[in-house]
Amino acid sequence: QYRTSHLRRPVVVLPLVIDDETREQLGRIVAGTDKSAARRAQAVLAAAKEDTTVAAVAQQRRVSRGAVHSWLAAFVREGVAGLAGKKRRGREREEPSNE
Repeated sequence: QYRTSHLRRPVVVLPLVIDDETREQLGRIVAGTDKSAARRAQAVLAAAKEDTTVAAVAQQRRVSRGAVHSWLAAFVREGVAGLAGKKRRGREREEPSNE
């Protein structure tokens, strides 16, 4: 279901096979407050539909095919946890004070 091509880009075979429990977890992420994780979860759910392509999912979600490939590969490698936002480099964001 997952392999690396000669270009080192992860290749995921569609449609993804997702069990009911995982589908429910993805639905909760979509309904949650983290918009970035929701977008990634929607892409995974779309990739689980029959007769779909990465290009079609990317066009639906208005993101690049590379982004969809990365999200699907993270999902295949790590499961639902792979869709969570990653810690980024750089300066930490400061929370606004209520003073």
